[in-house]
Amino acid sequence: MGSALLMVLALATGADGSPAELKSEVNHWVRQLDAEELIRRTEAETKLLGLGPKILDLLPQYDEKSPPSEAQRREAVARIRDQLERRAAEESTAPKVVKLKATARPLSEILAEITRQTGTKFKDFRPQMGQEADDPKLSVDFDNTPFWPAVDQAFDQAKLAIYPFAGKEELGYMAAERGAAASAGRITYAGPLRLAAAQLLAQRNLAAAGPGSLRLDVQVAWEPRLRPIMLQLPLADVKAVDDRGTPIAVENPDGELEQSIDSEGSAIEFQLPLVNPLRSAQAIGSIKGKLRAMLPGRVETFEFAELKDAKKVEQRRAGVAVTLDEVRQDGDVWEVRMRVRFDNAANALESFRAWVYKNEAYLLGPKGKIPNGGYETTEQRKDELGLAYKFDLPDGPAGLKFVYKTPAVITSVPLPFEFKNLPLP
Repeated sequence: MGSALLMVLALATGADGSPAELKSEVNHWVRQLDAEELIRRTEAETKLLGLGPKILDLLPQYDEKSPPSEAQRREAVARIRDQLERRAAEESTAPKVVKLKATARPLSEILAEITRQTGTKFKDFRPQMGQEADDPKLSVDFDNTPFWPAVDQAFDQAKLAIYPFAGKEELGYMAAERGAAASAGRITYAGPLRLAAAQLLAQRNLAAAGPGSLRLDVQVAWEPRLRPIMLQLPLADVKAVDDRGTPIAVENPDGELEQSIDSEGSAIEFQLPLVNPLRSAQAIGSIKGKLRAMLPGRVETFEFAELKDAKKVEQRRAGVAVTLDEVRQDGDVWEVRMRVRFDNAANALESFRAWVYKNEAYLLGPKGKIPNGGYETTEQRKDELGLAYKFDLPDGPAGLKFVYKTPAVITSVPLPFEFKNLPLP
């Protein structure tokens, strides 16, 4: 067998799996994307997709200056990148898992191990609330247990509760209220989300006929590693029955609950509007629905040089294109006018778009970053937003680059949930 064939076979199998080997494998199949034979091009695309999102950083980047001879390869790489970006966003909805068996081990050590395995950091807010910050010993048996059930089991033993306002990428905790119920029974999970039934409120209008209303307050928390853009709950998908199996109606079944995620916390609350069940009912036997989580994909970086002469320069990554329209002067202030356009923004640029204003945008020069001094919206469409960033540049933009960072795709993921046996007031 010739050495060339051996090399191809090694590439196809991934050889020793090292980063260098993976990069060599990706480069091999990328070169085949503009082969003359369709069967070879198809095989190369299939192989690259099969390697999964881990190769995203290894795929070549192309821009408007790429030669026409690379057009076929450029288009194939764009297709591959788009599919892998979407797959990465969807895979992020799978909950992290914990594997840990411990007997009489301090809470601090158990939380440290959960952090090591999932990446989520914990912050103790008990001292700030005047609560005793003890370190009780716990016994746990997590066998690939999803993140939230593992945390709830540990917190129930330690008599702790989630503090949902810890900030980005942290999960806060505090002492649970005296006599608070354990999580079992009032908590349900949907992928990386934790839904907690907080309270039921029944109301009857004594001056009017009718059964009255029933409100279920639900707190939705997400693993801090994620940052949903928005959560939606179509009320047509909500189905409820009492403890005897009799249906409980939903008020305004054609409506939809929406919550944008624009705070630094890790939870939001919404209220499910129901119609009061029969007086003979003792509990909600089951209430189920389907949340839709709008999630950002991985963040891509766009860099633009030669700013003073830039006119409608476009760069594209996967499902997003960023266009630098122009850089113009107003005294010492220079304005960078740009647009970000998504192939499918999944409504993320319509009513709820606070997330896009938090995208990083700065100038980069020999002395480092120059932050923008503010921005304004210049145009808005369903899948496109125009922004003008302002910079104080007494010496002008010569030698600087404009850097813009944004998620490459926005994915809407369905996450079904169900509560059972919630006692009625």
